[in-house]
Amino acid sequence: MTDILSELTPLFRDAVVRALGSQHATVDPMLCISKHADCQANLAMGLAKSLERSPRDIAQAIVKYLPTDGWIEGAEVAGPGFINVWL
Repeated sequence: MTDILSELTPLFRDAVVRALGSQHATVDPMLCISKHADCQANLAMGLAKSLERSPRDIAQAIVKYLPTDGWIEGAEVAGPGFINVWL
């Protein structure tokens, strides 16, 4: 699954730039294997303080820009701001 996580990283970085601006282009999406989906991204939790926004709002903004026509079949915000991803 590590190779898939590597493939997803640029997709998340692109979504972050589109949602939050180019100053966040190098943010680590903090992708990991999940019990609730194929994988999970935890980056919204880390960005919340510096952006002075709730992690859930940040995650919703990012999910809006994730492509669902390639690796990602679907994505949703869960809990306080986790992004669950299905491949």
